[in-house]
Amino acid sequence: MALHPQRWEVFDSAMAAGGRMHALALAAALDWSGVRSVCDVGGGTGELVATLLDLVPHASGTVLDLPAVVARAVTHPRLDVVAGDAFAHVPPGHDVYLLVNVVHDWSDEDAVRILGCVCDGARAGDGRIVVVEA
Repeated sequence: MALHPQRWEVFDSAMAAGGRMHALALAAALDWSGVRSVCDVGGGTGELVATLLDLVPHASGTVLDLPAVVARAVTHPRLDVVAGDAFAHVPPGHDVYLLVNVVHDWSDEDAVRILGCVCDGARAGDGRIVVVEA
């Protein structure tokens, strides 16, 4: 991708379509009534959480991904974009942390590291962690 940056547009479009689908499913499957904030860990350009915020109008959201990825993030009035590394730190204090199609990309050891950082962030409040994998 570094050699062909124009391919990011196609990749981002495909991921955004999947993100919108996941947001619809998550909005229907979970109780969002007490949720004030959602953090999408490894959430790419933020399409999933932005769509979810449209469906859960009382919540705000954060998308966390690598700097080069969130540089292409969508805009939404209740969405914060955080450039970072989920292996090192996850924004603390959110009510819900989403990891959608993230854990499968890593070895068991690395998945434990990511989930440990998410747990640390969730402990800052009373966070719930939602993992979605095929």
